[in-house]
Amino acid sequence: MKHIGFVLKGLALLLLPVTVVHSQSSPSNAEGEIRRLEAEQFEYLMNGKVAEMKKNWASDFTVNNPFNVVQDAATGPIQTGVLTYSKFERNIEKCCCMILSLL
Repeated sequence: MKHIGFVLKGLALLLLPVTVVHSQSSPSNAEGEIRRLEAEQFEYLMNGKVAEMKKNWASDFTVNNPFNVVQDAATGPIQTGVLTYSKFERNIEKCCCMILSLL
């Protein structure tokens, strides 16, 4: 019985990289929707369309602004016109987390 458990764990370890690679290489519908909304927000930000941006925000949306202040986005410097953007870059890091349990 112990040998079966060992074999199953070994098989799981062999198949795990295939699962991780597959999940990273095939974008889901949710990821496509997120990318679409992000592109929309970028266009609104660059064109100063704050009212349009707010339509996608949660009521308690908070941000860490470029002045290193965490605050309610509805009262931030973009709202008051103090902060405008001429360029905006987003660097998204891909992260992979694996949790293995060897009993």
